[in-house]
Amino acid sequence: MYKMVKVDSSAISEIGYNKDDNTLKIVFNSGAEYEYLDIPESQYKEFVKAPSIGKYYNTKIKLNFKAK
Repeated sequence: MYKMVKVDSSAISEIGYNKDDNTLKIVFNSGAEYEYLDIPESQYKEFVKAPSIGKYYNTKIKLNFKAK
């Protein structure tokens, strides 16, 4: 089960993490949703606290993890 958190971003509205299977869920302001597999919990925690959620997503998540 995802624990969703609202974030302050021009592109992303919410992010959540499922500890049971290490999956990250991202909900974009457009309504699109993506799940990324095998995300360490520490990576999720960095993402939530990043100064720029969009920049972190583009450089640390999108390019390095596979979307489901």
